[in-house]
Amino acid sequence: MYYEWVMKSIHGGKVDRAHTIPIIQRYNVAEHSFNAMVLSRCICEELDRPFAGVLNYLLFHDVAEVHTGDIPAPIKKVLPGIYEIEQDWMDEHSPQFSTAVFPEEKELASLCDTLELLLFCLEESRLGNRHPLFVDMMLKAYHYARDKMINMQRCETALEIMSECRRTIKEISI
Repeated sequence: MYYEWVMKSIHGGKVDRAHTIPIIQRYNVAEHSFNAMVLSRCICEELDRPFAGVLNYLLFHDVAEVHTGDIPAPIKKVLPGIYEIEQDWMDEHSPQFSTAVFPEEKELASLCDTLELLLFCLEESRLGNRHPLFVDMMLKAYHYARDKMINMQRCETALEIMSECRRTIKEISI
């Protein structure tokens, strides 16, 4: 019944992320989604919030990339309607696996999505990546996460990641 969709999802997990930036290690949608879900589970536990909606959102939020590839966030921000196109594709091809969640769940999932990217960036920097495009990506992700956290409940896990990123950005930007 779901075979075709499962196969598309598995294939979508193999889509490379950060493909426009020089990186040392491979990074794909499946790794990203899994890591973001683990992180969200920990953060939801720390904040004493239900996690099912956040996990579901993170599990399926990048599935449309099986057809689009990973469109970098800065490009998505200047392409009017790209988020809607991806959501329309999801609604048409996999309505039973909706990413429709409450706004606060989507906000938390979005933060975890970005924090996961920052964890990837920390590992890249530990491996020696100092390419200006990489440093710029890390800096933009850091600012995006920082802005998202302003109106959120205090979360030590997120603050630890942000602190380590701030230290690393200072170190690699010298």
